[in-house]
Amino acid sequence: MNFFVRFKGQAWIAGLAASLISAPLSADVERRVFTDQAKNQTIKLEWLTDGVLHFEFTQGVERKNKDPIYLSPLIKPQNFSGPSKFQVGSDTFTTSEMTVVYRDGCFTATDLAAKKQIARVCAADTSQAWKRLELQTAGVRNAYGLGQVFGAPGDMSSDRNGKVTATKGAFGNGMPSYAGGATGEALFPVVMAMGSGEDAWGFVLDNLYKQNWYSTYEFQNNPYFELNNNSKLATNNRVIANVKLSYDIAKHLKFETRGNIDYNDVLYDNRYAAAGNSVSVSPNGSWNYT
Repeated sequence: MNFFVRFKGQAWIAGLAASLISAPLSADVERRVFTDQAKNQTIKLEWLTDGVLHFEFTQGVERKNKDPIYLSPLIKPQNFSGPSKFQVGSDTFTTSEMTVVYRDGCFTATDLAAKKQIARVCAADTSQAWKRLELQTAGVRNAYGLGQVFGAPGDMSSDRNGKVTATKGAFGNGMPSYAGGATGEALFPVVMAMGSGEDAWGFVLDNLYKQNWYSTYEFQNNPYFELNNNSKLATNNRVIANVKLSYDIAKHLKFETRGNIDYNDVLYDNRYAAAGNSVSVSPNGSWNYT
């Protein structure tokens, strides 16, 4: 299942959680900033705990690592002491609960306990009035939340999978006509995505502006169409090396030096043919190669 969010505003902030419960922590909040020159945008990652990642995409603005990500009035401020473990590679960051890999203006979060990718997060149209955030997920079958938006009369399912969640009000909320009456529409940008067993994660979009949410589940396509037309490839080549040199200069005196490298190269080749699921794929199809 993939999520696509279109919304207005100058910047946006979101939180992505691999798990909702974390053990007591004693380290500091970790922050990293990346600048994507091609898209003229800055991406900031903030590890609040081992299992909670806070991130921000900003158009054309560079921010320092020490500056915390802004919280809107939607989010109640809390004191976070950071992850208990934090290992840094060339573009890989690992806590005790998740691994985050940054590449080409996007990042991928993986749940270490479940050994599954949570989501790959990218942004587009950052210089436009309507901006776009994309979450590519694996193993998610159901999505719940997003507030109160009524579907077709008689549809009692609260699953947002394969549906468009878009309020009709000019500022995001409203009271449109519905089946001869009027209903209140209130969008709350919180999603709980669920797969099989304990395969689940939560997502919060900290944005005060009007939003349109789209979700797609690829199995809504004919399975033969999916197999023969929508090829997907994900490769991950990682090299981890350590070296240690020591020399005994004299008795009780030793010179020692250490070095390490953690290199990660990830390739995604996802193709969506025309005439497939129309929620997330344009009539001419799309190809994501990064």
